[in-house]
Amino acid sequence: REAFMRRKKQEKKKRILIGSIVVLVVGGLFLFIFYRQDKNYSMVGQWMKEVGVGITRMFSISVQQVLLPSPNELDLSLSKAKDQEIEELKKLLEIKSTYTQFQVITALTIERNTDYFKEGLTINKGEKDGIQKDMAVITPYGLIGKISKVGQTFSEVRLLSSLSEPIQVSVQVNSQEETYHGVLSGYDEKKGLFRVTGIASQSTIQIGDKITTSGLGGIFPEGIYVGEVVEVTQDEFGITKTLYLASGQDFNQINYVSVLVRGVES
Repeated sequence: REAFMRRKKQEKKKRILIGSIVVLVVGGLFLFIFYRQDKNYSMVGQWMKEVGVGITRMFSISVQQVLLPSPNELDLSLSKAKDQEIEELKKLLEIKSTYTQFQVITALTIERNTDYFKEGLTINKGEKDGIQKDMAVITPYGLIGKISKVGQTFSEVRLLSSLSEPIQVSVQVNSQEETYHGVLSGYDEKKGLFRVTGIASQSTIQIGDKITTSGLGGIFPEGIYVGEVVEVTQDEFGITKTLYLASGQDFNQINYVSVLVRGVES
């Protein structure tokens, strides 16, 4: 009987070991498929993302129910939220009148990157709406990022404020009737400002000058507002200047965005 029980325990251990290996292999395969670096989600990846977004929505509702304020506070919060939402939507309409050479697709933020809030977000428009990878994403306050991944009904946006995967953007500065070109090369977390490099030392750029996309590189169209110069520094060799610019967009608060579709008249 003891020998029989030992065999049973050994068989149980083997089943657990085999089951664990299968789970690891399948899980690894799912992660590989989901996080592959192509332009679209795989069917498995898209299904997993849909489930993740659904769970996020359910969790948000649960938290809201637990932290529900008093009726008076709730009425005031809803009133403020409604006014803010109406104002945002009005400004989004202005985008369509500004960028008439593009089809402008308006989308709602449905998920934020939980690892680091300024890394990226997910919007509720995807391939079926005409969204494609690398399209420019803007708000009424200017450029905020680009489409990094596309599903059928949703897309991921990589923000300019991303630290893990900085976005390089060719930009231009119009200063005293002169135009200077540089590259938006990242976000300075300590300063809370964006960094533009490659500016010639003899440039006459001043605080308050506006920075827009130059159109070079083929990803971001020309003329999209990026930010305003708030600081200018020069390298130790006196060869180039670094600009620090402030965006008009609060990257912690992005509810609606607009995606610019190239080559389509509105």
